[in-house]
Amino acid sequence: MIKRVVVAVVGLKGGAGKSTLSANLAGVFAESGHSVTLLDMDPQASIGGLVRGSDRISVLGYGAQAELHAQQGDITEWLAAQLPADGLAILDTPPTLSRIARAAISVATRVIAPTRLGQQDLDALLSTMEMAPGALIIINGMTRARLHRDSVAALRAHFGRAVASQEIAQSITIEEAMAAGLPVVAYRKKSALAGAFRALGGEILHG
Repeated sequence: MIKRVVVAVVGLKGGAGKSTLSANLAGVFAESGHSVTLLDMDPQASIGGLVRGSDRISVLGYGAQAELHAQQGDITEWLAAQLPADGLAILDTPPTLSRIARAAISVATRVIAPTRLGQQDLDALLSTMEMAPGALIIINGMTRARLHRDSVAALRAHFGRAVASQEIAQSITIEEAMAAGLPVVAYRKKSALAGAFRALGGEILHG
C-alpha cells in the first residue's frame, strides 16, 4: 500500500483535457493495483460520464458541494476531510482561478497542468503556472504538425523539467474510450496510447 497521494489536475482554460486526463490516469493507477478516489470538483460535473466506477475506482461528484464550501470560506478544510486515509486521490478542478482550484493545490502532493498547444491554451498555461508554480505540465493533444513541434520545443526551453517527458497524442481512441465509460488502458490495452498513459502515470507518481 502506498502512502496517500493526492494529484490535483488544474488549468485556467476549458478544453485542455483535464477531465479526460483525470479519468485516464485513474485507470492507469487502478491497473497498477492502487485504490483510486476520483473527485470531480467542477460544478459542471463532467467526469462521471467519462469513466465508470469499479472495484478500484470510486468516482465522487462534489462540484456543487465544493462551490458551496468555497462560498462559505471553508473549502480547504472541507476538501481535506473528503480525502481517503490512504491510496490515491485525483482532484479534477474547474477551469478557473477559483477558491476550489486553490484548495485542491493546497492539499495536493502532486499538481499537474494539462495543456493543448493553441495560443490561447499556452497563454492560459502561463497564468496556471503562476497559480501553481510547482505543477508538472502535461502536453495534451500532440500531433506531428510542425507548429506543435515548435510549440513543444518552446515550452521545454522555457519551463525545462517542469514539462513532462511523456506527451499524449491527439487520438480518436480517447473519445471512443470515454464514450464507452472506460480509460484507454482498459479500452485498448495494448495500444501505443495506453502505453503513453502508463508512462505518464509513472512519471507523475515517481518523477
